[in-house]
Amino acid sequence: GYKGGVGRTTTLAGFALFLAEEHAKNVIAVDLDLEAPGLGPMLLDDASPDLGVVDFLIEERLDRSTPLSLSRFLVGSPFPTGKGSVRVVPAGALDRDYLEKLGRIDAQGLADPRDSAGALLQRLLERLRSEARPDVILLDVRAGLHDIGGISLSGLSHLELIFAVHSDQSWAG
Repeated sequence: GYKGGVGRTTTLAGFALFLAEEHAKNVIAVDLDLEAPGLGPMLLDDASPDLGVVDFLIEERLDRSTPLSLSRFLVGSPFPTGKGSVRVVPAGALDRDYLEKLGRIDAQGLADPRDSAGALLQRLLERLRSEARPDVILLDVRAGLHDIGGISLSGLSHLELIFAVHSDQSWAG
């Protein structure tokens, strides 16, 4: 969505739970709203993960010899989901180190194009598909036009849904 507050994260969380409960799908929801994470806190209730997308983007660049265990990033939602499941890759632990970690992400790949946020997110999604084997992966991206949003709209997704409020400002955006 162009503007915040249109219900993007709430809709994605509800859709994930709907797919799991009503259609027995195994869903992974990834919180790519790194500047204002909301999906993890919404779907994980009181569970507080140690690691998330921000940690993956930093750590995956540092040591390619030993792949990071996805179990450190992928947390099961405590909500009842029928025969399916909802697992979440949160943005990260929202602690005093979070902003420092966020500042270390090389979104444009200036240091090394192979380690751009786009390449790293592609690796994360490939690993989720091959190791966790979900039926559906949902990506929650923050509002506005920005690097992570551009990455997610240019090749990571098979289908993009854009949420907006019907207003002149949204249409201009």
